[in-house]
Amino acid sequence: MMFRNLAVVLFLVASFNGSAQSSLFSSTLTNYANWKIEDKEAVWQYKFSSKIKDESALKGELIAFLDQDEYFQHVTLKNPVILGDVVKLKIDFKKYGGSKTYTSPAFVNGLWSGKLTINVVGGGYEVTASSITFENEKKGVNAGQGFNGNNEGKGSWSTISLNKDRKSFKEGRKLDIDLFNKALLDIFDLKK
Repeated sequence: MMFRNLAVVLFLVASFNGSAQSSLFSSTLTNYANWKIEDKEAVWQYKFSSKIKDESALKGELIAFLDQDEYFQHVTLKNPVILGDVVKLKIDFKKYGGSKTYTSPAFVNGLWSGKLTINVVGGGYEVTASSITFENEKKGVNAGQGFNGNNEGKGSWSTISLNKDRKSFKEGRKLDIDLFNKALLDIFDLKK
């Protein structure tokens, strides 16, 4: 009798623990570190606060901020949003905690590009980066090998960071996802 009760308790604990872990993983890895999945694509989104409360003045400040860097191009105000492209952005992977040993070659050698949308809302601005791709800055070195199966030294962030079904983030890419998140938080912060 005691053995049967113990077996039932162990079964219940194992069942609860397994279902709790699977729900924890699915919620964690479908929306992680300001990254989310939209239409099977990894999209970064963050709302920054601002001391500038006037929306028009904040939009002007944001456009001036983006215009000062060469990797922001085609920046335009299409009310109510600011649109632009990020072109060949080199991320200083060491600044954000990366190392040549543990950081993806796409960050070590990659130049990043993508689409940018900024909404000025509620005393701040929300930045969305999508359609993110990389290409190798060094000829003869393959930044993409091992991530997307090609030998061209280019690819998409979604291929690197998402599982094959593109419904969740790869558990093994959390360091890269965190590094990219830190870099984007720093790059788009007007307060720095």
